[in-house]
Amino acid sequence: MTDVRGEIQFDHYDEAFAADPYPVLADLRERCPVAHSDAHGGFWVATRYADIQDLCSRPDAFSSRYSSVPNDIGFGDVVIPPLQLDPPEHTRFKKLLTPVFAVGQVGPFEPAARTYVADLLDGLVGKGGFDASHDFARLVPTAVLCQILGVPDDVELLSSLVESILANAATDPDGAAESGMILLAHVAGIVEQRKAEPGPDVLSHLLASEVDGEKLSDEEVIFVGILLVLAGIDTTWSTLSLAIHHLATHPDDQARLRAEPELLGTAMEELLRAFAPVTVARQVIDDLDFLGQPLKQGEMVLVSFPSANRDAVAFDRPDEVVLDRPNNRHLAFGSGIHRCLGIHFARMELRVGLEELLARVPAFELDPDVPVTWARGQVRRPTAVPLRFTA
Repeated sequence: MTDVRGEIQFDHYDEAFAADPYPVLADLRERCPVAHSDAHGGFWVATRYADIQDLCSRPDAFSSRYSSVPNDIGFGDVVIPPLQLDPPEHTRFKKLLTPVFAVGQVGPFEPAARTYVADLLDGLVGKGGFDASHDFARLVPTAVLCQILGVPDDVELLSSLVESILANAATDPDGAAESGMILLAHVAGIVEQRKAEPGPDVLSHLLASEVDGEKLSDEEVIFVGILLVLAGIDTTWSTLSLAIHHLATHPDDQARLRAEPELLGTAMEELLRAFAPVTVARQVIDDLDFLGQPLKQGEMVLVSFPSANRDAVAFDRPDEVVLDRPNNRHLAFGSGIHRCLGIHFARMELRVGLEELLARVPAFELDPDVPVTWARGQVRRPTAVPLRFTA
């Protein structure tokens, strides 16, 4: 058993890594599929598809209590359910939330989502170009989430708070905490409103529901609401931004999707595979050997879904975007018991966003006079995707 502790200099908050992580991840998959970095107090990183599936299937060995490195994303020691729970506590929340986010629940939200996206794009087209991340992708999932929460006027507020929390998590923890407390107070206020006047929204549903004869506490409902805001906005915002960035830099793929709109569903899964934005973290419960490395109790492990999705053992031509790739068993939505609950809503948001973009916006490319900028950390996202129209 070889201890590679300190062998690599890996930092997911490095600016160069954020702009292009794939060469670094490819090197790790080949040379050291689970390795130790001294950054941020020290952590391990797992990079291969099969190993990540194995790790995610073992909640008895790898805890979800701390889901990020560093582990404070603005809420201190508060546990955010079910994201930061292990069985059996996790099972209780999953049993309650799974029906709420089942595939059959998505349809009623799509017409309003499509109307919102169409109106948004119609207002942007006349400008000759726009920032596809900030002006568009940021707002699409937020608008749907606000429908789910029953707060349609909160789109700008919620998206701005999420942006602040995630952007400042490592570089300005006080700023992240301040935004986190504002979000906490806002969601708590919504919960109080729903207690007084229940509606057809998810928070009212959670307040009224029981699991195994027990209702959720107000605090539990509030922090589920926090999770919905954080996870429901940032991940789809990131994926949609990354997809548009690819289309802006690969005109042949953009032209093909315009010419073959029926291909979009398959292409969307390929864009999810190639540009999966999310890396999660797990904490080692007890000392164990993992892939020949001695992991100690309490140590953190980053689980790189972006790396798993570029693994040549799992995918042919992994670094190419193959719009009609069949049997795409990507891990963009995670693996194991914590696989994304909102997967069906996320797919709808991506599909509607891309369909309307390609239908309403003329051919586009990156504006060479404005730089693309990148968010650093566990959710990779271009924070600016400046587009200009070419037709």
